[in-house]
Parts: sequence; C-alpha cells; structure tokens
Amino acid sequence: MDLTEETPKITNPAESSLPKSGNRNKDFLRMTTMERRAKIYLRGGSKVLKRQIRHAANWMLFDQLGKRLAPKIEVMIYLVSGLEEREGIVGDCGIGGCETVRPKEYEIRLELNQDTPDFYRTLAHEIVHLRQWAKDQMYEYENERHAVRFKGKKYNMEDMDDDDYPWEVEAYGIQEDIYSRYISSHKLSEIESAI
Repeated sequence: MDLTEETPKITNPAESSLPKSGNRNKDFLRMTTMERRAKIYLRGGSKVLKRQIRHAANWMLFDQLGKRLAPKIEVMIYLVSGLEEREGIVGDCGIGGCETVRPKEYEIRLELNQDTPDFYRTLAHEIVHLRQWAKDQMYEYENERHAVRFKGKKYNMEDMDDDDYPWEVEAYGIQEDIYSRYISSHKLSEIESAI
C-alpha cells in the first residue's frame, strides 16, 4: 500500500459541486444533519409530540429562512392547553430576546387542543411571522405604541382590524402552502399519530 497516496476527501453535500436541484426539499436533504438543524426548544406535550413538532418547525424554518439564517435562530415553543379559551388565539409568535431589529430569539405559543391539520397550519402561520421579524420585514416601534413597520410601510394597529393587518394577510395566505409542502414531503399518518 502506498502511504503517499492521498485519502479521498469527504465532501459536505451542501457544498457539493453538483448543481442545486432548485427544489428546496431536495436541497434540504443534501445538507448534513448538523447544518439543517435550528435551535428549537419545547415545553409541554409528550415526548413523541415534541419530536414531531421539532421536526416540523425545523423544516418550516429552513423553508422560510433558508439554510444560512435558520441555524442562527433560537425558538422556544410552548404547547399550551386552553390558550384559545383564555386569550381567544390558537397561536402567537413574539421576540424572545432584547434585540428589536432582526432578532435571533423567538417564542411561539401553540394551542395544544387543535386537530392535527390545524395544529400544523398554526405552526406554519407563526413561522411566517418569525420570518417577517428575522428578515426585518416587520418591526414594532418601541417609542410609538401600536405602530408597526411592515415591508417598508408604517401602520397604526389601532386604525385596523386584526384580520386586516398586512402581516396577518400574508401569514394566512401562505400557511396552507407551507403546510401542504411539509405534509407532501413527509408521511401524514406519522404526523397524525403523534398528536
């Protein structure tokens, strides 16, 4: 055996010289496991449910943020029973740290008592809001109560109904697409058995 011969270098699939497929699902699978993992923490629910939610949230984060930004994000997801009864919402997303421009830490609360498709649609909806903040598409003014900048335009939230906020219109508009793409790339039966 010739010891001077170089051993072949193991290349990272994400840095492969092969052309990218243009398909986010295939490109996601080409990345190594550590490269495609966001920092996701969960409170509430069973171990099986947490595993399923972590997987879905990770996939949705990479779908919305891309492979460069998603691994830099930290998300704490609270699975809360009775959220809809107490506050009239099935989910929300907020900034977790003290950064206000392009924050990296977030908190998401999800109503635990939803049927499976609605649960994942709610997760997709909140991930859209996370993307809006992370990519500086949305900014809440600290000095002006109820003032929000969304995609370069300033809005006064007191002058609008909740359903008319443009960031909500966008989130409702694409949550079904995110959910459908996630379900089509995974086995629905496995997801349903987890909840």
